[in-house]
Amino acid sequence: NLKSTLKVNGKLTLPPQNQAQVSILTGGIVKTINVTEGIFVKQGQTLATIVNNEVIQLQQDYLENKSQLVYLNTEFKRQKELQEDRINATKILQQVQNELSIAQAKQKGLQTKLQLQGINAANISTANFTNRIAVTAPISGFIHHINLTMGKFADANTILFDIVDNRFLHLDLTLFEKDIAKVKIGNKIMFTDVSHTHPATIFSLNKSFEDNQQAILAHAKIEGQTETLLPGMYVEARIQIEDYKTTSLPGDAVVSNGDEHYIYIEIKKNHYKQIAVKTGVTD
Repeated sequence: NLKSTLKVNGKLTLPPQNQAQVSILTGGIVKTINVTEGIFVKQGQTLATIVNNEVIQLQQDYLENKSQLVYLNTEFKRQKELQEDRINATKILQQVQNELSIAQAKQKGLQTKLQLQGINAANISTANFTNRIAVTAPISGFIHHINLTMGKFADANTILFDIVDNRFLHLDLTLFEKDIAKVKIGNKIMFTDVSHTHPATIFSLNKSFEDNQQAILAHAKIEGQTETLLPGMYVEARIQIEDYKTTSLPGDAVVSNGDEHYIYIEIKKNHYKQIAVKTGVTD
């Protein structure tokens, strides 16, 4: 059972959904930094806290509107009962209903803004206003870079943390035009980094050439452990493009003279016949 392989070069990459750049919507002073570079964090874990007094006003607006909603709900019920008894004008009921709808929309908007700042609106009361914004991890992964120091003013939309989840590394292999037809989804691969050999399997093939070259990318899923592998590493890979049984000989049995190849068949003891052959797959 001989295997025919295709030698290609590639690079280890991460899908975009498994790498993240963390920033905040509003600036503030860095109060705490809860992580260090290289450690693993879970999705939703607090990475740092930022002090910003503008969020106090946001919480105040939320509570004021919440109180207004209570009043408008009561007033709407009262006006509806009066309307049913034909005591008040329809216009008054419609006006209260309009004010209630506006207040409800505002409440939803304020609640969403607070949520984006990492503040749970359900826990807000006049006794526990906070001026701290929690910076949380959008994905699970390893902290790659921290762009923060204690007491520094963190600008809005500035990248504060880089997170990568190396558990989802895959191979991007360069297939040149002449080799594209030889490769298909499901082909097995063996690739090497600096010191180890790893197995992988092709799971997709790009359908257009890369910029400035007649080549496409083949994507392969790595099988087994990937602790020694890092995004951006260049690797050499061999794609197993055929797997079939054939009659074979040891390589030493083939004698070559330029482009001509021969084997020798024993006719009788110490008597041999030279046969010209064409060499095929070797493994």
